Amino acid sequence: MKKFSLLLIGSLLAFVLGGCNGMVKKDEAVRPPDHEQAEQEYLKGVEESKEIIVAKVDGSDVTMKDLISAMNRLAPKYVKDPRDIDPEIDQKVKQEALDLLIFRELALHEAARQGLRAAPEEVEETMKKIKENMGSDDAFRKSLSLSGNTEESLRRQIERDHLFRMITDKEVLQKAAAGDNQEQSIEKRKREWEAELKKNARIEVTLSVEVTDGAEKPTKE
Repeated sequence: MKKFSLLLIGSLLAFVLGGCNGMVKKDEAVRPPDHEQAEQEYLKGVEESKEIIVAKVDGSDVTMKDLISAMNRLAPKYVKDPRDIDPEIDQKVKQEALDLLIFRELALHEAARQGLRAAPEEVEETMKKIKENMGSDDAFRKSLSLSGNTEESLRRQIERDHLFRMITDKEVLQKAAAGDNQEQSIEKRKREWEAELKKNARIEVTLSVEVTDGAEKPTKE
């Protein structure tokens, strides 16, 4: 697979993945490159990233697309400008993103085990807000295309987001010890629950991303 430009991925994913549930608001969008070839190369990269498996969690795949999306959301914690990302920061962001994705998948499996279901009306309300934020149906369709989504895959993503919030509210927020520092209590409970989930889980990290000279490439571990 060819190399991807981190700056291109960062700026374009900020456009298509930086907002609510993988979409952006009208006034927060970063304009994608005008050059048609650059856009086609990006779309090709998105499709390729959907086929690369970076981890398996109890049989569920975590893809390179998932990883890049998570990295894009976490990167502002470390740098304000994507051009300031160096290999060391990139590695930190990548590891944090991968850990979060694995935890998220374990949590979703637990939600399914407990029989939790996202309310259809809440999912549809979120879809409605996303479409409204895009301003027009054409803009919504364009953003779906750039993010490598369909309307159905976006709806499934929203369902998973709702389920994740439901299970973490039940298992973390509601079970965190009361005290003066609630933030620390919540983080402590999260770590405890994550350890419980991992006890009997089958987790396999199948691919890493090696970053060199502002580009990334998949490498077998």
